[in-house]
Amino acid sequence: MISGDDHGAAHPTARRPFATGLRGSGPMNHPITHWPQTGAPVPPPDLALDGRDKPTLGESSASAAALPVADAPGSFARALLDLDTLTPAARADVRALLAAHGLCAPEMGRPPAAPARPSADASDTADLLPFDALLKCRRRLGRAGSSQPAVHVELDLSETPVAVQPGDAIGILPENDPILVQRILAHLGLCGRRLADGESLRAHLLARYDLDHATPDLFQLIATLATGERRDTALALRDAPAPAMDVLSALGLLSRFRPSPEALLACLAPLEPRFHLVTSSARLHPGIAALVVEKEDKGSALTFLSTRAPVGSRLQCLLRRAPHFRLPQQRDVPLIMIGAGVGIAPFRAFLQDRRARMESGPAWLFFSHASAATDYFYEDELRAFRAQGHLTTLTTAWTQSGPQAGSLEGRLAEAAPELLAWISEGAHVYVCGDDVVTAGVERTMVGLLASHLALAGAGDLDALKAQDRYHVEHL
Repeated sequence: MISGDDHGAAHPTARRPFATGLRGSGPMNHPITHWPQTGAPVPPPDLALDGRDKPTLGESSASAAALPVADAPGSFARALLDLDTLTPAARADVRALLAAHGLCAPEMGRPPAAPARPSADASDTADLLPFDALLKCRRRLGRAGSSQPAVHVELDLSETPVAVQPGDAIGILPENDPILVQRILAHLGLCGRRLADGESLRAHLLARYDLDHATPDLFQLIATLATGERRDTALALRDAPAPAMDVLSALGLLSRFRPSPEALLACLAPLEPRFHLVTSSARLHPGIAALVVEKEDKGSALTFLSTRAPVGSRLQCLLRRAPHFRLPQQRDVPLIMIGAGVGIAPFRAFLQDRRARMESGPAWLFFSHASAATDYFYEDELRAFRAQGHLTTLTTAWTQSGPQAGSLEGRLAEAAPELLAWISEGAHVYVCGDDVVTAGVERTMVGLLASHLALAGAGDLDALKAQDRYHVEHL
């Protein structure tokens, strides 16, 4: 997946580790007190080598030797500074400073280990199952001019021994934008740098680390190397709840000194897979898994699958099963499916699966998006499902259609009598969307069930959940 180059990029077939935690929930959510690489204590910002009130590198070795440093052997200068990027005079001053304290600059260490990838021989029922797939095709959903564009992506699973079911999600391990990686390397003066494991720093940044989100650890590192207002800014960002800054922008706070590759990598979050809900049925399309992917216009990793990954390339994937979001075992159970935007994905898969199994149960789809003119995903297919009898009722809500605009909650309220009749007859309710959508739908359903309880005899929402008839998938 990584093209070979002069800088030692990984072989195209090389396996890369997965990080499977949720973004923001990993170990990089607090200021560091010890360097992950060496275990040495991190010196406070006022001990930074470039402090304005202290001698700067390039002055005499004697004056530099008076500078306080961390007492762990070699930890300070080597963990923070990339000695190879300093001028010969500055490098000599650092070594003289260390020698004055009985220290020495150690050799380049290994980069921090990337999170382990799940075992390839995991059972087929594992929560996360790794596999490779070929990117078969990619096409735009809706029409040009959408304010929230998305693409339909198909993966070829014909050589993959995994069984994908409607409701499941597939995670794709992205690669960062090579242009962004090159800009970071150029900014740090580290183009062409190799690490002790034989791999290039470029390869590590391309495939293993999140470059879209600067971590508190990175801001701590920058504060230790920066001075004045730049240091104060880095400290403020370190303590901010969720600083919206990427790695390149954060590194822009550095002026004179640059971190070593090891220090940089130790302060970056791992690159995580991005999960997308399956929108196809293997019963109808064997060997194919289709996904609905939001098309992002920014973010190095976010644009990978929707824009940059070449059609025909092999992708590293994870299958995440969703036992809570399955079709009922009984083939004639009514379905009420409620989705917004890319939340339509599992319901297209449900309808395909029912068609393949020749199931005749009633199905009602509520679909909401911005505009019917640009965002009517799978319009022709949905109309065909209606004509063939696989979709009993199709209700749409377009939130940006002027006088005809409507909300998902409003459409549910308008259909309350018939909706509750379906529920009283045993319908399963499925909701798919972001937290705002799922919370809004739940509030609406609670109100409808409470106000029509005597008439419909449907029970309340807690009763539906207890009967495993209310299913939610959060995007």
